[in-house]
Amino acid sequence: MGALFGARIFGVHVPWFGDGYGDFAYGDSTGSLPRVLALATGPLSHVIGGAIALVIANFVRRWPAGLFFRTVFTIYGAINVLAGLQYLASGSYYGYGDPTDALIVLVPPCSTGALQWVSIVVTVIVEAAILAAAYWIPRKYLALQDSWFPARNLSRRLIIFAMTAVPAIVVFVGGFVLSGEQSPTFYAGTESAWNKPVIAQQIDHYADGYRAENPQATPAQVCRVAANRYANQLISGREEEQRKSIAELRAAGRGPAPGRTVPLLYISAVILCVGSGAAALRTREGR
Repeated sequence: MGALFGARIFGVHVPWFGDGYGDFAYGDSTGSLPRVLALATGPLSHVIGGAIALVIANFVRRWPAGLFFRTVFTIYGAINVLAGLQYLASGSYYGYGDPTDALIVLVPPCSTGALQWVSIVVTVIVEAAILAAAYWIPRKYLALQDSWFPARNLSRRLIIFAMTAVPAIVVFVGGFVLSGEQSPTFYAGTESAWNKPVIAQQIDHYADGYRAENPQATPAQVCRVAANRYANQLISGREEEQRKSIAELRAAGRGPAPGRTVPLLYISAVILCVGSGAAALRTREGR
């Protein structure tokens, strides 16, 4: 998507267990839409592609080895939809990754306080989508499960669910962590309070640089270019730049503003449990 709109591509990173990305950058003259499309395509491709896979799972039953392909499409779709939605929610709320970069390009933060409210609204909408997915996907999984292991009561259904879905999730998350792809842990964990101060500091730096290059530029122009240049940072260098900025802020005696953040990852886990439980209860009689 970036190349389609003229971005310069520096490389593509494709690990085994997620957190893949492309390093690309646009020129200052490129507008907001191409940047937003390139940033949003990554996480949305997971959600849309996963939803398509879940729909396809309904049409492969009559294929040779139909149950096998139904299983593959269902699990592939479930992982992509849920992981993609969670990335959109946590990225928007905690201030990291493609979701935040796309919002910064759309609503530059150096002119108004609108970015914070927009990010909260996006987070709430995505969490609502996670609740819907947490109900719909387990229903499909439970129907698939019955094809492999017919369950006659709720307790047996839940036991089989725990014996099949839970180990799969543990293996996937464990592989992700062991592979060293830990940026969500870094940005949404103990260092997450620094995300927004770092963003503000880096955008201020880009604004100062552009203002020095173009003394006649209006504040709106400076703000727009600074936001674009921030979004242009190569993803491969983001964590290192984050650490440098945190060190600079600490050395200057500046820290995160007082305030409390909600434990969004735990809230999402509760939402998943509620949706899955509702799906199990809804299908307890084969409905």
